Amino acid sequence: MTRPAAKSARAHRRASTTRSVVGVRSVMVSQLTSEIVLGCNARRFLEEIVPAVEARGFPVARVGKLRIASVEDVESALLVERNPEDAPEHPASERTPENVADVLAQLGRRVAGRRP
Repeated sequence: MTRPAAKSARAHRRASTTRSVVGVRSVMVSQLTSEIVLGCNARRFLEEIVPAVEARGFPVARVGKLRIASVEDVESALLVERNPEDAPEHPASERTPENVADVLAQLGRRVAGRRP
């Protein structure tokens, strides 16, 4: 009978532990994730957004019926469609980080054990 009490005390300690918040942002979007990431249904993504992204020269990967594009490329293409004078000089796909350290640097973090 002492074991259940010990488990509940451990569970209570674990539940009350303060944890740091980590922000997560999607990097790629497809028709399967478009509703969550962009707020539009799959049909609108395939019929309107993918052609707009391709028309601006951004790459769209094709895997069977699945269409996958970078969220940055989609945002840039939609921004250009809305305001043509705000066109970026280089596609977002050219600014892709090369390694983990670059990704963490964009988030304001660094690889554990490395000093700046």
